[in-house]
Amino acid sequence: MALTDFQHNICFIGQLLTVCYHAIDLDTMLITLYEAYVSICMKKSIHLELILGDESYPALCTDEERLVQILNIFLDNAVYYSPEGSTIEIQTKQTSKELTSFINLTIYIFLHLSIYI
Repeated sequence: MALTDFQHNICFIGQLLTVCYHAIDLDTMLITLYEAYVSICMKKSIHLELILGDESYPALCTDEERLVQILNIFLDNAVYYSPEGSTIEIQTKQTSKELTSFINLTIYIFLHLSIYI
């Protein structure tokens, strides 16, 4: 099965970036992501929600630049393909064994990222 141009470009970008792991605060990263997209969504009459649990999340040891890049790609696509009046949710949920973050575009797209800690 041949890679699409988009998939090829993502693979190429991934090869160019260096991996830099350090502890990040998930809440802060998601709030920053929300703030970057809320005005973009408002211009398209899309409601953007940030739903963070009441609990405090542990710091994640990850490559923040790559994680933010991936989430930006997903949000760009969610905004692009969302009709006016739709809702995009950025949400986190923690269970005893995993911390789950996902972007949910009501009806159209559901993305579920699990980060095991």
